[in-house]
Amino acid sequence: MKKSNSRLICKARMAFSVFKARMAFVSAAFTCLFGQQGFAQPPNHQQKIADTQTRLQMLEQNISTLNKTNTCDGDSECDVLEMGVRLCGGPSSYLIVSLMNPSLSTIKAKLIEVAAVQKELNSIDAPLSCTPAPSAPDVKCEKQVCVEQTKK
Repeated sequence: MKKSNSRLICKARMAFSVFKARMAFVSAAFTCLFGQQGFAQPPNHQQKIADTQTRLQMLEQNISTLNKTNTCDGDSECDVLEMGVRLCGGPSSYLIVSLMNPSLSTIKAKLIEVAAVQKELNSIDAPLSCTPAPSAPDVKCEKQVCVEQTKK
């Protein structure tokens, strides 16, 4: 009887060791998936889309404010910059700027940020199809302001 008890104890210890090993594996897997916080869930997908759209809108408003100084003395002082990134390639829109704008370097930096945020948005909320890319407008200096040249 002593021998069968020791066998049972040995089997129980082995089973417990296997159980501990499995639990250690599961714990490591959760740490890899969810980080040190344990079972923290990733942010809601719709909330992430909304947050990214809000960041994009704030950047676009900031650029619009910086681009208020659109004065010029001639057509050569006006330019068109690409704004954003379409999923299918090319810019999502264009921005008419004056090369005389003292905030032009800041505007260009913000346009790089817009492209990065729009790429992020495209990766989490891609459109179902691609629309034709917008064409770059022709610009001119009219009454000392850079404007889009109307096509005849």
